[in-house]
Amino acid sequence: MGSYWLDGAIPAGAEVVLTNQTGGQLAVLAGYTDSSGAPQLLFDTSPLTSGGTLLKFQLTGNLQQALFGTTGSGALGYNQSNQAALTINPASLVPVQSIYAPWGGPFLAGVPYQLKNQVGKILTFPMGQIDSQGQATITGSTDKVLVLPSLWYFGCQAGQPGLENTEAKGSVLSAYCALNPGATACTGIQTQGWTDLSDCEAGPIYSYCSVNQYCSAACKGPCASNFDDCTYNPNSGFSCQFDPNDLFKGQWWRQPWFIYLCLLVLGLLLLLVLVWYFRRLG
Repeated sequence: MGSYWLDGAIPAGAEVVLTNQTGGQLAVLAGYTDSSGAPQLLFDTSPLTSGGTLLKFQLTGNLQQALFGTTGSGALGYNQSNQAALTINPASLVPVQSIYAPWGGPFLAGVPYQLKNQVGKILTFPMGQIDSQGQATITGSTDKVLVLPSLWYFGCQAGQPGLENTEAKGSVLSAYCALNPGATACTGIQTQGWTDLSDCEAGPIYSYCSVNQYCSAACKGPCASNFDDCTYNPNSGFSCQFDPNDLFKGQWWRQPWFIYLCLLVLGLLLLLVLVWYFRRLG
């Protein structure tokens, strides 16, 4: 099992919205102003008619530490009750899930995460509805979030460029229609996509590998070597293949291969110096 409609990892730097899925119900994180004039957050269970503001976040960080920053409204943090809140300064939030092996980015599409804050507490989010006047009715809470990117691909064919969704509202509508395929608003709406263009071009609807599992014919996931990519073959499914481009990803100068290469070069230089020195003595 992987995503319920969108396959793939969500890379750092992506624009995202936060959602919650309870059974067949989709809720989307929105902002509103309470009676005191303070900004508040709510997972709105009526996302297509919400009177709140759809919050779009810029995703940064890595698997160990993910930061969410919005433009104009602050950053996703937490208040004294460990509830999610908008703050001026971004808080370090660690995504936690124990179902799938992580790969390719801070989050996997369609996977529920918990967000752990700097003091080790799990953030909770209120749930309810925001009416057309911007008034919120809170009916519950949740600590599960799904990260939905604005950019994803669909309609790819061999040798032809794929189509892409680039708007957060389009992602929300597609997520809603994946759960409510018979709804009036869902006629002609795309409900299968990939976060990676190459996956879209290859075309497989795949499962994510479980925790402690590697990429295989049965699932897409991490590879044992950092220099391999989980690549799809129509005849054999996914498998780990060496990609020379991975040599210079991330902090490549800290990789063992670069350290060994430096030691080898230094050793050769030392050898040349010694040879030159003893020749002069002779």
